[in-house]
Amino acid sequence: MQQYAYLTALAYVFLGELVAFSVCQLLLMRKSNRVHIALWVMASVFSALGTAFAPHLLTVVSVKNFSIWSG
Repeated sequence: MQQYAYLTALAYVFLGELVAFSVCQLLLMRKSNRVHIALWVMASVFSALGTAFAPHLLTVVSVKNFSIWSG
């Protein structure tokens, strides 16, 4: 059970870093780079969903239909 707590903590740290980095990207947005930043933020959202709904890392959401996001 100690390994599960470690993986859960790592997942939360990863999600926190994703959110912080996405906020920093949004603060640096200009007209010349808004498409790149929008794509990066969308990729971060999908990565966060994949991490949050991964059944082997977190059991915060236990809906079977959402486990496809972890793929």
